[in-house]
Amino acid sequence: MERFKTGTPPRLVAESIDFSAMEVQQEEGNDWRLSSRTTVETSRKRAVCFTTRAGRSVIEAARSGLAGSPMYSGAITGRGPRFCPSFEDKVVRFPERTQHPVFLEPVGLDCRIVYAGGMSTSLSRRRQIEMIRSLPGCSGAVVASWGYAVEYGYLPGGQIEENLRLKAADNLFVAGQACGTSGYEEAAGLGLVAGANAAAGARGSGSRFVPTSEGSYLGVMLEDIAGADLTEPYRLYSSRAMNRLNLRQDNACRRMLPVSVRSGLERDGDEARLRSIEEGAGEISRALRTVRRNGVLLADLCRRTGFDVAGLAASEPALSGHDPDLVFSVALDERYAGFVSRAERRARELERLSEISLEGVTDYLGMEGLSRETREALQKARPSSLGEASRIPGMRPSDMEGLLVGVLRRVPRGTSR
Repeated sequence: MERFKTGTPPRLVAESIDFSAMEVQQEEGNDWRLSSRTTVETSRKRAVCFTTRAGRSVIEAARSGLAGSPMYSGAITGRGPRFCPSFEDKVVRFPERTQHPVFLEPVGLDCRIVYAGGMSTSLSRRRQIEMIRSLPGCSGAVVASWGYAVEYGYLPGGQIEENLRLKAADNLFVAGQACGTSGYEEAAGLGLVAGANAAAGARGSGSRFVPTSEGSYLGVMLEDIAGADLTEPYRLYSSRAMNRLNLRQDNACRRMLPVSVRSGLERDGDEARLRSIEEGAGEISRALRTVRRNGVLLADLCRRTGFDVAGLAASEPALSGHDPDLVFSVALDERYAGFVSRAERRARELERLSEISLEGVTDYLGMEGLSRETREALQKARPSSLGEASRIPGMRPSDMEGLLVGVLRRVPRGTSR
């Protein structure tokens, strides 16, 4: 096993905070849901979050405590998530900044504990309370639990199958940080996959729950971490998915319910519900492509900027008998159809160009159009071709396009590509 680092911010007691000195973090105001079992009424039960700023006094308190930080004293040496720096890292890496945002987030609807997002720290308790009470609205804050940083062990690449079974041990499945992820959403998703496959193994059913990358972010993550030689904690971003325009919250049920039914994870009534959804989606799709409004097909209207797709079920008599959420989802299929087709053409073009040689490229760190993360990965791997580069763990579709552009820029005009 190898080691990564993770950290967490302090938790505060809500009653000890003066939220009137902070700004309300406004929600987007929609009722989007990932499950058809979740009702609108349930989804509208929401906690209020607040934002404040960590100013000079907070920054100075953190800076003065760096010598006692395990991450800066050498006690912790593991690499942490690239885009989730601790507060100490922010102070050291961005010395020109005079303030940093802090998000006060209730842990749950019925919980009076508040998560201080943006304040992940391993500093001493003395420094933490000094920092917290220097925040606007937190002069009398009470700490429920302190922030900390720890190293954790993970299994390097090649030891885990895509169903999360450990290759070296029958019927042992792993999930979360043991796979090299940072935790949070990644751990929840991997836990679902590992649990489902472990249960299938215990029943002797022979079924496997391994969603594909074309149909889910779970599949993207499974493909990324199975066999990957991670150099930092893995985070799942929408940009990692080639098919991300089809991986939406509105069609989650249409995408994932068939997978759960095939894998034996369905509950009573799921198969009938799936048939109903599929039949309804087919009827809606046919209506969008045959019904006209003022001479224009509904499908064409859905593609127009400014057209109210969300209100289509209520405004179109031909669709009034269908679930408004399903109408909205199928209408979005039409709205994004052109973009999806274009992305598929780009993917095929990249596949066709996979044999382009990268043998002459020696300096990826100076290549424009690529993220720092991508440049570092390419510099370390030094792939021999575009196709080999595409198989580097964590390479995004946008990375491949940027790499292709960067390589072609370096080819002299008139030279065969």
